[in-house]
Amino acid sequence: MTITNATPTDATALVELHRALADQHPFVSTDLIDEDKRSCWMTYYIETQNDWQQIYLAKQAERLIGNLWIMRERTSSGLHIAHLGLAVLHMHCRQGVGTRLLSQAEKWAKSQNCRKVSLNVVADNLPAVLFFLKHNYRFEALKKESYCDANAVYDEYVMSKFLT
Repeated sequence: MTITNATPTDATALVELHRALADQHPFVSTDLIDEDKRSCWMTYYIETQNDWQQIYLAKQAERLIGNLWIMRERTSSGLHIAHLGLAVLHMHCRQGVGTRLLSQAEKWAKSQNCRKVSLNVVADNLPAVLFFLKHNYRFEALKKESYCDANAVYDEYVMSKFLT
């Protein structure tokens, strides 16, 4: 398995990965947009990676099996904070994929002088909550009814880790 930065040639595979993740994980957002718009959206975000944001991909035999998006805040009062989102295909969970993606993201955040990494995780997603606790992320807040899908409304935890 390798961890790489996303490139424009990964856009189609990233759209397919997100479709598969949404089918497997009830808490992965499925935007209500058509495939062409989704592909353009992915290409845009990949092409605009910079000091403010990065997209990391986990690949096995050139097939995408997970991804992590990390973005720094752009306000002067929040420059020290990065926010992330992480998802891995079910069949590759508990194999170190998430840990490697998270490690790469934290390394990037440190290189950008971020002192803190923050994320939101649906409170009902116990495997994800336990994963982040295992990696020294701690609870900061509970956001009531902040995520919904076609079936229900969910609470989210705000979790963070200090890098210094």
